[in-house]
Amino acid sequence: MPWVTAYYGIVSSGSVAVPLDGNLPPEDLCELIDRADVTTLVYDGTKDETALKATGQCGKLKHFIAMDAESAVPGALFMWELTAGAVPEAAFAPKPEDLATIMFTPGTSGKSKGVMLTHRNLAENATVLDMGYEPGLVETLARKLEDWLKTGDLGYLDEEGYLFLTGRKKNLIITPNGENVSPEEIENRLGGEPLIQEILVRDSEGTIEAEIFPDLEYAAKKKIRDVPSELQKIIDGYNSKAPLYKRIFSLKVQDSEFEKNTTRKIKRF
Repeated sequence: MPWVTAYYGIVSSGSVAVPLDGNLPPEDLCELIDRADVTTLVYDGTKDETALKATGQCGKLKHFIAMDAESAVPGALFMWELTAGAVPEAAFAPKPEDLATIMFTPGTSGKSKGVMLTHRNLAENATVLDMGYEPGLVETLARKLEDWLKTGDLGYLDEEGYLFLTGRKKNLIITPNGENVSPEEIENRLGGEPLIQEILVRDSEGTIEAEIFPDLEYAAKKKIRDVPSELQKIIDGYNSKAPLYKRIFSLKVQDSEFEKNTTRKIKRF
C-alpha cells in the first residue's frame, strides 16, 4: 500500500515516477537516478542503508522521503507526515501526452533502456485490466498491445495477483522437442548454492549447459579440493528433481567472473 500511495501521489501531482530495483548496488542506482534527473528518493526501511549511501553518491538527489517512522538519512522527510497534511484532491490535471513514468529495463548488453510512458499509456493499460475475462478479451488485448509497451519479460501472476518475472523471452532455450526453458529460472534455482558465485545457463547444441564461476573463497574455507566434482554433485542433485527437458547435460567451470553490463548483469551474448 505505501508504494501505491507514493506512486499515485507522484504521477497525479505532475511529477514523473521512476521505479528502481532496490537490489542494485548504490553506484548503479545513482547512474540511473542521474540519467533520469531524479531529485527525490522514496524508500522503505529495508533500503535505509542504500538511501544513506545515496546521499553521498547521487549528486542530483535533493530530497529523501522515508516510508517508515525512522531513518538514518540526515534531514529525511517522512511520507505519512507529508500525506497527513495533503489536500484530498490535487489541483493538477495531467494531459494525456504528459510524461508519467520512466521504466528502466535491464539489457543483456550496454546500458539499461529508459522507457518513457505517458498518462495515456497508463490509462490504456488500466482499461485493459479492468475488462476482466469478457468475450473478445484476447482480441482486444492483442490490439491494445500494438500500442502498449512490450518489455519481452516472462512471468506469472500468483493467486493474490502479484506479478513475478522469471526471465526474458529472447533468452528462452528451445529444446529439440519444442519445450521452452527459461535459463534464468535454472540460474535462480542453483544460484543460492554457496559454492556457486556466478552461473550462466544456455543452449549447447540442443542440450542445456551450465557455466559456473565458483566461490573459491568458500571452497578454500570448506577445504574443497575438487571443485568441479562438487559442482557436478550440485548439478546432479538439481537434475534428480527437474523434468527431463530442464536437466543440465554439460558443465563448464571458469576461473574468472563473467563479463557484465552496467547494471552488473551477466552478458549472455
